[in-house]
Amino acid sequence: MTSQIETIETPSNILIVDNNPDNLTVLTAILTKRGYRVRPATSGQMALMALQKYQPNLILLDIVMPGLDGYEVCRHLKANEQTRHIPVIFMSVLGEVLNKVKAFEVGGVDYITKPFQAEEILARVKVHLELRKMQKIVEQKNQQLLQEIYEHEQAKESLKKANELLYYLVRIDALTQIANRLHFYEFLNDEFNKALQERKPLERTRELQESNQQLVMAKEQADIAKEQADVANHAKSTFLANMSHELRTPLNAILGFAQIMNRSRSLPAEHRDQVGIITRSGEHLLNLINQVLDLSKIEAGHATLNPSEFDLFALLNDLANMFQLKATEKQLKLIFERADDVPQYIRTDEVKLRQVLVNLLNNALKFTKEGSVILKIKNEELGITNEELRISPVILNSSFVILNFSVSDTGHGIAPDELKNLFESFVQTASGRQAHEGTGLGLAISRKFVQLMGGDIQVKSELGRGSSFSFEIQVELVDTATKPELITKRQAIALEPGQPRYRLLITDDNWANRQLLMQLLNPFGFELREARNGQEAVTISKEWQPHLIFMDMRMPVMDGYEATKQIKSTTQGMATAIIALTASTLEEERSVVLSAGCDDYMRKPFREADIFEALTKHIGARFVYEEETTQQAPPMVLSADLLAPLPEVWRAELQESVEVLDAATASQLIEQIRPQDGALANALADLVKNYQFDILQELLTTTNSEINA
Repeated sequence: MTSQIETIETPSNILIVDNNPDNLTVLTAILTKRGYRVRPATSGQMALMALQKYQPNLILLDIVMPGLDGYEVCRHLKANEQTRHIPVIFMSVLGEVLNKVKAFEVGGVDYITKPFQAEEILARVKVHLELRKMQKIVEQKNQQLLQEIYEHEQAKESLKKANELLYYLVRIDALTQIANRLHFYEFLNDEFNKALQERKPLERTRELQESNQQLVMAKEQADIAKEQADVANHAKSTFLANMSHELRTPLNAILGFAQIMNRSRSLPAEHRDQVGIITRSGEHLLNLINQVLDLSKIEAGHATLNPSEFDLFALLNDLANMFQLKATEKQLKLIFERADDVPQYIRTDEVKLRQVLVNLLNNALKFTKEGSVILKIKNEELGITNEELRISPVILNSSFVILNFSVSDTGHGIAPDELKNLFESFVQTASGRQAHEGTGLGLAISRKFVQLMGGDIQVKSELGRGSSFSFEIQVELVDTATKPELITKRQAIALEPGQPRYRLLITDDNWANRQLLMQLLNPFGFELREARNGQEAVTISKEWQPHLIFMDMRMPVMDGYEATKQIKSTTQGMATAIIALTASTLEEERSVVLSAGCDDYMRKPFREADIFEALTKHIGARFVYEEETTQQAPPMVLSADLLAPLPEVWRAELQESVEVLDAATASQLIEQIRPQDGALANALADLVKNYQFDILQELLTTTNSEINA
């Protein structure tokens, strides 16, 4: 049987340069399945270092990267005689024509716009590898023609001398004509200056008249511009609301089905990693969407506080778990210091507090190469009036406290002249621009959120030593007797026995969103039915009497608002719980939805835990959860002391494989030490898996230096 996959007799070597490990994983999988040998690099510097010892047949090169961008890397390649012949295919999210033109100007042979298709990548790679082979053949034939070219050199030299003589004769004639013309131009210039002097007074009067007319027109235009700006702001709000729905609806399906796939116990490890990439990429896109929408609401004055009771300690633990892996990958210490008198249960806007801390911690880790990132929380005295928080005497005598949060790092630091504009929208520091990451919205949004919570963000920074961001907010203490119930983080796997068979109606005009809930809930034994619009939901509700309805609010024929009103207008419908599902992020919609008769409100994309929590809350469904697994030890922090006892030959072989970005050989070497030290093998394997060859090489270099000292 003939395989559909083309067999390559001599596998071509391909170097992929992209600072996003997920992109490297996807491209490596695509190319290795076609028989290509792939080496990954997460930076331009790493790629140039590897190219000193390794010559690929083709390079796939990202453009937007920290440090050296793709254009600069390509310039270095084309300036080096050893690498100038290697075909470079650019890959980037930059789709503008000028970006593509620049890519070809610096020496690229092709340009692929992300997101790409696997077939496109394979086709272009194959074409340019074949072109390179043909180019080599042409070069060989050119060598055969060198002798013939040499024989014509004498004739060319004679022709060159004749051309030079002709050039000088023509040049002398041209200079003679120019000299004659100069005399004529001088005469014209004198006559022009005389005429100009005569026209100046008349022109000045005319300029003043035109200036007065322009001032009157400018005022009229300013009034018109103000009216247009008001209209544009309203149009922008409408546009963003619609775009929020259009973007969050498909994201709901992407992230939701990724959660369902992750529930599978039979999913291979490779596929589980790929699902993780889908989830991380989807959540990153969702975060960007939320930032733009948050800024829009802030600018329009629609941002409001939504206080709730929650466990502050649980929030801090969640953040620590979220960022620990990233800190470990960069060999940084992540420290959370909480004073003993900080209350565990508080009431404030949990979502906004979490977002502020996420933004500050993410920035600190992003711009810190070595050292530590520290989050400190302490309880401030409330007995003195704080003008910034505008605390009233009533507040001072109630159960309120002021919490101080600070995030400090040992990173690049911020220049003094950049501090004044640090919290402006779309403004990035020099280190931020070099990193080619982020939107410049995080700090602006964080400051507005803190101000909504009654405080303000302060920053202290010193170039080369690090930065410290701090803020104080006022929170209300929660009585421990009525402390909020903690939501389990375990995964629901079945319904408890002895319960009725609940009837659930899923109403959504989007087939993918209906299928998401159907596939999530069907394994639990619920009786499920679907409705494509509000009218169908009303009809099915009368006939079938569901216990609970998941109701999308924006649908054709009849929307969710009208359907809910009609269902709730009957005695039978009053007993049915209705959960509103919406892709809108406007806070005011919550009150509109609840006033229509819905029992609860859930935003897309939702987590599966939100669905099970709603079922427990509104119809009393009880679930069996998976057993809690033993908490894994935190990842090992690598140091030279751990590598020093290993054989010198092994370290040399590992360093050689790292220098040429040979992940396969590096992984084989690491597996050799697993029987002796599994934890060390896991830590080293994680670096290779995440393409962090620069960290591994620095670690090996430091180890050798300390041994030889």
